[in-house]
Amino acid sequence: MELRRLDPERDEALIREAVGWLDDQPLFFRNCDAVWGTEDADAYLAQMKTDPQADFGVWDGREFIAVITVSLAGHRVYNSHLMAKRSADVEVLKVAIASVLNQMIENGMREGWMWLARKNYGVRRILEIVGMRRDGVTRIKGQSHGKPIEWVRYSVRTA
Repeated sequence: MELRRLDPERDEALIREAVGWLDDQPLFFRNCDAVWGTEDADAYLAQMKTDPQADFGVWDGREFIAVITVSLAGHRVYNSHLMAKRSADVEVLKVAIASVLNQMIENGMREGWMWLARKNYGVRRILEIVGMRRDGVTRIKGQSHGKPIEWVRYSVRTA
């Protein structure tokens, strides 16, 4: 597994590829992504240049399989996001997420979280394995197949 920080100019093609992975996802996941706003590759690249965030590319051997984004949400508090290829190896994703999480904790993170659709069992299991837990915060936002989407927040606190 290789993990490195992405640059919006040098790694533009990789970001475009990652944003395109959503097209291969089932409708439910595409609907979940749309809840947070339509974000094409150009918008994502612009956000990388202006927002306080770090984007980490993940490789499994020579194959680019994921982007982990960590965004500043407050003083030593971070929100995170995962874009992964549908065929990504779950074991590699676990190692990559744990690595980013450990780096954030070592650099003074007090709290970090990720919002997930309640039905996103795969990523929920990964987050639980790396030490993140449901913190009791939920919300209803958007809908898929005519039903509301329930979101649960997974977090980790160091203080």
